[in-house]
Amino acid sequence: MESSIIVEGFKESIPMHNLIYDKLIGDGDSSVMKNLNLTKPYGPDLNVKKIECTNHLLRNYINRLRETASRRKCTNGNIVPGVQRTFLKNNLLRLRYAVTEAIKFRSKTKTNITEKVKLLKSDILNGPYHVFGHHTHCAQYFCMGPKDGENNLVPDLEKSGLWNDILAARNLLAHHSSSLIHNVNNNCVENYNSVVAKYVGGKRINFSLKGSYQTRCHIALTSLNTGPSHISILHKKMTKSSPGVFTKRFIEQRSNKNNTKLKRRQLFGNIKPSKKTYIGPDRDYGCIQEESQILDMEPKEFNIKKLQFLKRLSKTNEEIKILEKSTKNQSESDLWKAERSIRLTASNFGKVCKLRVTTSRKNTVKTILYNAFSGNSSTNYGIENEPIARISFEKEINLKIKPAGLFVDKTYNFLAASPDGLIDDDGIVEIKCPYTIKDLTPEDAIQCGKLKFATLIDGKLNLKTNDNYYYQIQGQLHVTQRSYCYFVLWSSKGMLYQKILRDDAFFEQRMQQQLISFYHDHLLLEILDSRFHRGLPIRD
Repeated sequence: MESSIIVEGFKESIPMHNLIYDKLIGDGDSSVMKNLNLTKPYGPDLNVKKIECTNHLLRNYINRLRETASRRKCTNGNIVPGVQRTFLKNNLLRLRYAVTEAIKFRSKTKTNITEKVKLLKSDILNGPYHVFGHHTHCAQYFCMGPKDGENNLVPDLEKSGLWNDILAARNLLAHHSSSLIHNVNNNCVENYNSVVAKYVGGKRINFSLKGSYQTRCHIALTSLNTGPSHISILHKKMTKSSPGVFTKRFIEQRSNKNNTKLKRRQLFGNIKPSKKTYIGPDRDYGCIQEESQILDMEPKEFNIKKLQFLKRLSKTNEEIKILEKSTKNQSESDLWKAERSIRLTASNFGKVCKLRVTTSRKNTVKTILYNAFSGNSSTNYGIENEPIARISFEKEINLKIKPAGLFVDKTYNFLAASPDGLIDDDGIVEIKCPYTIKDLTPEDAIQCGKLKFATLIDGKLNLKTNDNYYYQIQGQLHVTQRSYCYFVLWSSKGMLYQKILRDDAFFEQRMQQQLISFYHDHLLLEILDSRFHRGLPIRD
C-alpha cells in the first residue's frame, strides 16, 4: 500500500505541483524504488534516483564492525587476538566520525558533484587506515600526520586477517558515496508516520470516509510541530477561547513527561532499552495494474521510431572512448545506468545465446528490462570483497588493474560490456567472489561440487565453455576488442585464476546472430512499444 501511494504521488506531481521529483530518500529495505523503476512516472528517459539515508548507512557500517569485533575468528579462519578486537570495539565512534567529517567537508567543496563523490569515496576508503595509525594517504584537512607515540596497527591487523573484514565493511559503505555526499536522512518522515499511526489507530479502523483520514493526518502534523500544546492551539482556533483547567493540566503533565524523557536520554544515553522481537514486514499488498486497452503501435510508426532510436544509439569511435571514460564509476554513474538500460550487456549474453528456438523470449525480455533487484547478502558480499580480491590479484601478477567504464561495440552499438578492470592496453579482468564458497577454498568448492561453472585441470582453474560466464567473457573481449581476460575466482581462503584468450570464431558462430536477432526482434519491440507498462503480456 505504501509504495502504491508514493508511486501515485509521483505520477501526480506534474499535474498538481508542476514539479518532477527526480530523487527519493529511502532506506536499504525500501520496496518503493522497485515500483518506481517499473512504472517510470516521468517516461522511459527519466529515472528517479534513490539517495540512501545517511543514518541507515552509518548504522549498518558500525553494526557490521561491532559484529566483526565480537567474533573470535575472522572470515579466513584465523584466530584474532583479543587486544585487536578490543581496540576495534573501542574505536567504533572514531571510525564513524572519520566518515561524518569527510561528508561535511566534501559536501561543501566547490567542485562538480562527480569530483565530490570521488574525493569522498577516497576519504572513506582511507578512514580505517587513519584510525589505526597509517597516515600515508590522509588528506590535510583532516589529519596532520601521526601523533607522538602512536603505533601503526595495520600490519598486525593484516597478519591476523581482521583487516580484510574491516575493509569489507568499509567497501560496502564507500559503494554508497554518491548518496552520502548529499548528507540527508528520512528522520522527519519516520517521526511523522509514527504520529500518524497513533491518530489512525494503526490502520485497524476505516477512517477513509468524509475526509476523516486527511483530517487526522493534519492533526498529526500539528502535533509533531508543536508537541502537547497542539490541543490548546486547536481549541483556541476552533472555539476562540482557552481550554479548561483539566485540559491545561493534561497538557502540562504531557510536557513534563516529554521533558523528563529528554533529560534521561541526555544523562543516561548509553543505557539501551530491551530489544523487541522483529518478525519482518508484512507482504506488500499494493494495488495491481489495471488492464489497458491501448493498442500496439502501427508497423509503419514503429519502423520510423526504430530508425530514430538506432540512430540515437550509434556512436563514433571517439564518442565510445568518451563514454567509457565518463562511466568508470559504473553503478554509481547515472550515465552508465542510462546507456546500458537501452543496450544488451555482456552479463546477459549467455542467457540469450543459449535460448532454444522454441523457447519463449518474453521472460528473458522482462528479466533484462524490468528486473528491479536491488541486492541481497550475496551481492553485498561481492561489493565488500571485490576490491580486496583486486588488490590480491594485482600482487599475484605484479600488474596494475585500472577501472573500466561502459564499452559500446563499434559495429553493433546496441551491444555493451563493463569489465571489472583493465590491464595494460590489451587485457581485461573479471572477478567473481561467490558467497556460497566464503568458507571454502576455490579448489575445495570445485571438487565438492559447490561451483558448477569450472573444473580443475592439473590444479589450475578451467572455466567451462558452455557456461554463461564464458559467454560473458567472450562478449566483453569482442566489445572491448582486447585480446585476453583474467578470470579470477576469489574467496577469503584462497584464489584461482585463468587467462582466457579472445575467440572470434566462438563469437561469430555461437553468439553474434543470436544477439542481433534477440535485440531487434524482441528487446527493441518492448523498449519502443512497451506492453509491460500498459498492463499487457510481453510479446513472445
